[in-house]
Order: sequence, then structure tokens, then C-alpha cells
Amino acid sequence: ERRLQQLVDADSLAAGSYSFIEYRPGVAWVTPRFEAGGEVEYRTEDNWAGGELLGGATAWTVKSNLKYIRPRVFNTEATLGYRVRRYDDAFPIRYRGENTESVVTRLNSRYTPLQRAVEASWFYEALTERTPTLQEVYVRVGPEYSESRYTWEDDGNGIAELDEFIPERTPNEGEYALLYVPSDSLISAVSVQTRLRLQVEPSRYWVRPPTDWRRHLRNLSSRTTFEVIEKTRDSDLARIYLLDLSRYRRPGTTLNGRLRIGQELFLFRNERLYGLDLSFSQARSLSDLAAGEETRFLNAWRTEGRYRPADAWGLRLTAALERNRAGSGRFASRRFDIESAQVYPEISFSPSTSVQLSGGASYTAKTDFTEKDRSARVLRFPFEMRWSRVGRMNLSTRFELANVHLTGEAGGLAAYELTDGRGPGTSMLWSVNGQYTINRYLRASLFYDGRLPQGVPAIHTMRAQLGAVF
Repeated sequence: ERRLQQLVDADSLAAGSYSFIEYRPGVAWVTPRFEAGGEVEYRTEDNWAGGELLGGATAWTVKSNLKYIRPRVFNTEATLGYRVRRYDDAFPIRYRGENTESVVTRLNSRYTPLQRAVEASWFYEALTERTPTLQEVYVRVGPEYSESRYTWEDDGNGIAELDEFIPERTPNEGEYALLYVPSDSLISAVSVQTRLRLQVEPSRYWVRPPTDWRRHLRNLSSRTTFEVIEKTRDSDLARIYLLDLSRYRRPGTTLNGRLRIGQELFLFRNERLYGLDLSFSQARSLSDLAAGEETRFLNAWRTEGRYRPADAWGLRLTAALERNRAGSGRFASRRFDIESAQVYPEISFSPSTSVQLSGGASYTAKTDFTEKDRSARVLRFPFEMRWSRVGRMNLSTRFELANVHLTGEAGGLAAYELTDGRGPGTSMLWSVNGQYTINRYLRASLFYDGRLPQGVPAIHTMRAQLGAVF
């Protein structure tokens, strides 16, 4: 490929001009279940320097791939690549990039034995790259933009600062989008991403179990999740590639790191009259942005029981314990350590297949250990109604009355987390969402949300949409 760009009334080439020649021989072996291959790539580049093209760099790449498929039981796909790029010593230093070596490793597998009673999947990807430092920026784009999920709450000085942006409290209320703008300089980093998911559901294998212990065991199912994301400047590549977690999320070397563990246990999941769900999740993260390092820790236990005393009635009880901790070296409003306990009984009533009513009361007690005597008591009374007409219309409306008693001073994200986004005092939330099929070609949608915090005028947001399908 040869690309030449020239400014008007100028003899020299403009920046962005380049030329390269690439050779990529490869070989592959393919059968119905197995596939393997490899290729070698050699590339020479002529890069722009001072208005002309000069011999700039050469690159060697070796790549191999492997794929195996056993229908309905097992499949796996693996890729391994290595690339070296070097600049010619004769190329002018001020136009020269940096010599690089890159490694890419990827593995994606899925195993489903015993008639899919066990589903195991795992994904692993590791690569070396040149990456910039990211800067957190909030851009005002208006509520019509789908990524505008943040609002700005000024502290009184009229200047939009990073710690004054919080998540939107109702849909379509946000006017700002969060962007991560890269810096001009690049640094060498290693990026690793791995994910493991294991789901066990004995009822798929034991449809009619002959023994009592199998009949009891088929009422139990579980889901386990393990996920690691790490981008680091650590020079010990072997320990990073081999998932030595002691080298992950380390201040000073980690650019962006996250660890998430989740365990869910379902009892009587397929029973219509009753059931019990238990779950545990933990997430740890560290981000090194232009504004400084920030850490997050979330530990949550949750249990949910359901019971249906009659066909039209349903009862549900939810209890949760949570520890939500955040640290920031720059913003005080982003430092909190909140421990919360919640109980939420709910009742539902369905007089017909087209109408569903539900309501309950939620009580949450929160304590923030970063500040002395800072706590909150959150009491909420949500009510929801759904009405549907098959093939024609869906309508849902929700109303919530909330009372928050906040002890101590809090602002920004800390206040948002302590009060569940409601703010101190008595507040109300309401919404109406509807979809209507006019005919086989036209569909109309309406989304309306309202919020009335204490001491503040009501905030209304609405979005209407008309779509045509031909």
C-alpha cells in the first residue's frame, strides 16, 4: 500500500503519507472437528520524515491458531502471536517511534457435559501494548444522547469539577457523558483479561430421578463467576501472564485493574410456588487516571425468598448486607466506607394475565466509617403497576415515597451512596413507560420520569419516539 498526501501549492509530502510492503505466507490444516494453522509476516515500511518518505521500520510477526469442536460437548479456540518492530538507525531520530515487542495470547473454551447439566466456559487474553494515561472528562451532550448518564450538582462556586458529577437518579435525567481522553504520550503496558463461569443444574440430567437424594439434589443449582482485568506497567511478564494475583492492582504500576468473584445458589428454582436464592459477590478495582489513583471495594451478601399462597398472590422477602468502600487521593467526596443492611418485603397481585400490581417497604441502615457519626436511614415505599394487551400495548407505572435521615455532612458521590440517590429528607419518584403498536408498520413509545426532592422544585423528564418498520 502506498499513500501520498500533498499540500496545495507545495512540493513536499504532508504528514500521514506512508508506504509499506507486507508478505504473509501461511498454512492451515482443516478437518470437521479440528483446525490448526500458522503464518509468518514480514513487513517493511517507508514513513514520513520532513516532507518525504524514508525507509523507516521493519516488522516480523509469527502467529499460530488452534481450534477444536466436539458438537454439544466441548469447543476451544486458541491463538498465539509474537511481533517485533524495529526502526532503521538511519531514520531521523526526531521522527522515529519506539522499537516494540508485542505478545498476544488468547484462549476461549466451553465445556457442556451431562446433557448441559454442567456448563463451564473460560476466556483468557494477554497482550503487550503501548497505552496512554487516561483523563476523566464529563461532556455535556444533552439528555437525548444514550450515554448521558451523569448530572452535575454545583457546590456553589459555579465551576464544574470532577467530584461534582454523580450518576443520574432517573432515566433521561442525565445531561453529561463520561469520556476517558487519552494523553499524548504512550507507555508500555501488559493487558490481561480472564473470565471463568461455571453453572451447575442437576435437573437437566436427572429429569425423573429414581432415588430420594437425587430428587433433592435436582432442586439445587448454582452459578460461579470469576473475572480478572488488569493493565499494568509491571516488568515481570511471566507472573502477570500466569495470573499471579499478588502482582495485580498494585499502586504505582497498575493502570486499570479489577477483580470480581460471584457465587449464586438457587433452591427450588423451577418450583412455581416457592424458592430461595442466595448470592455473594465481591469486586475490587484500582484505576490510575490523570487525576490520581482511585480504589473501589464492594462486598455484598443477598438472600431472596419467594412464596405464592394463591395463584393471584405472591410474597417476596429480600435481605442484604453490603460493604461499599472507595478511596481517592484527590477528592474527599469520593472517599467513603459504607456498611449497609437492608430488608425488603414485597407483595404482588395479578387479578388477570394482563394486569400486575406490586408494592412493598424497604428499610436500609447505613454507616460510613470514614467520618465520625456519619450515617443514614433510608425508608422507601415503592409501588408498581403493569398492564399489557397482547400485540397492541404495554404500560407500566411506578411510584415511590422515600424518607432519608442523614446524620453528618456528606456531598458528591458519598452523599449519593449514603442516600441511595434520594437525598436527605422526604422525596418522591414516579415514572410512566408505554409502548403502543399503531399498526403493522408504526410503533410509538413514551418514557416519562419525575422526581421531587425535599426543598427543590419537581424535575420532569420525558422522551417520546415514533418508529416505522417497512
